[in-house]
Amino acid sequence: MDTSQPFLNRGKLCAGLCLIIVSWLVIMSGSFIAVNNYLRHGYSLDKAGEDIRLMKNHIDRLKDDTRKLNESVVSANIHLNRLIERSAEVNGKIGELMEYSLTRSDVRDSIEMLYQEQMTTLEPGIDSVNQVFREQSALMLEKLIVLGEKEKDQRIMQAAVKHHQTQLLFLRIFCLILIITGIPAMVWGLVLFTRALKKT
Repeated sequence: MDTSQPFLNRGKLCAGLCLIIVSWLVIMSGSFIAVNNYLRHGYSLDKAGEDIRLMKNHIDRLKDDTRKLNESVVSANIHLNRLIERSAEVNGKIGELMEYSLTRSDVRDSIEMLYQEQMTTLEPGIDSVNQVFREQSALMLEKLIVLGEKEKDQRIMQAAVKHHQTQLLFLRIFCLILIITGIPAMVWGLVLFTRALKKT
């Protein structure tokens, strides 16, 4: 009878038991870590997704406000240009009429009428529209600056979402590797343990 046989059986018994225990501990601790991290990244991904949705709505409102302000600025600019052109026409006509004799009453009346239009309508209109143009332009510039900052924040949030998605993918791969290696190790440990028990 071979005396090394019981020693070999005890070694297989211990190796099988150790393999079962170690693989069980690895699977359990790895599962705990994976589930904990999966839940944490899943929550962060959901929160970041909600933040991005809110940021997108805010950016859309800012773009809409900026578009409306731009339309207002363009409209004010067109109106301002028309007033300036009309003012130049009036000044040109006054200059032409000044070449005629000022002793004629119809020339004086025409000059007076054009001068009144210039002073009561055109000059105040130009000042008023110019003020609106400047205010709307400044407000639009402020909105554009805020819009640029918000779009930058949105890109940062999108990078965070991508990070969480990548981490979730790595956790899935980790769990798959854990299952692929842990379960066969546990099965092999059970086989060794049961074979050693049968031989003793």
